[in-house]
Amino acid sequence: MRRSRLRPHPGFSRPPRPRLRPGFTLPGFTLVEMSVVLVLIGLLLGGVLKGQQLIEATRLRMTISQWEGVRAAFSAFQERYGALPGDFAAATTYINGPMVANGDGDGVIGAANRGMGDPAGAESARAWEHLAAAGFLSGVRLDEGPAQDSSTLPARLSGLSLVIVHGRFGLTAGTGHWLRLQDTPAGAPTRNSLSGVQALEIDTRFDDGNADTGFIVMSDFAGTAPGQADGCKNADGTYASGAVQTCTPVFFLE
Repeated sequence: MRRSRLRPHPGFSRPPRPRLRPGFTLPGFTLVEMSVVLVLIGLLLGGVLKGQQLIEATRLRMTISQWEGVRAAFSAFQERYGALPGDFAAATTYINGPMVANGDGDGVIGAANRGMGDPAGAESARAWEHLAAAGFLSGVRLDEGPAQDSSTLPARLSGLSLVIVHGRFGLTAGTGHWLRLQDTPAGAPTRNSLSGVQALEIDTRFDDGNADTGFIVMSDFAGTAPGQADGCKNADGTYASGAVQTCTPVFFLE
């Protein structure tokens, strides 16, 4: 059986095909234009990444500035009152402030000889209250009253806080008070606070570049003795490599 051919309706007419003149091309992007677009995209992405790096570097510098500011505030407080902030046994007599509570006056802020992962004592929170009420330090986040002992000093790095612990960290600095950067506003840290890149940059730019020596000491937050390797450092104090490397720092105060 022969198939019948479909014929167009008498009223149907096929539109004519466009005829291109010789030398005429359809509009589009040339290779040069595409190259320019790719270059611009690369510059934009590079600018965003560079901006993020600059912001991160600024926050790290501001954290170091906080350390220096706390050291200066410590010295000024001791010169005026003859006692350590937080440990001052006559604070309520000589310092005006609704959040001020007395320390025990034993010459140590909190418990003595703490480790990297040990909790900061109540006198760490009181130290921030004493320094703020005496006018030596700004930026303190006060708790709800003198019985709370949870006042803190937020760090410039987002989500982190600074607490004061007593002990000996590293191989070269003596026993004393240190400023610890941690993820909780008080008490003990629950994780490391710096990436390996941040830790190396801080130690290299502002100290000696070794995690076990100098006035900036770093290790895993759980606490590792100098000369022992952990996820932050090698046994010789050089910083460990790897994407998962993280560190908790302490900064020497006095």
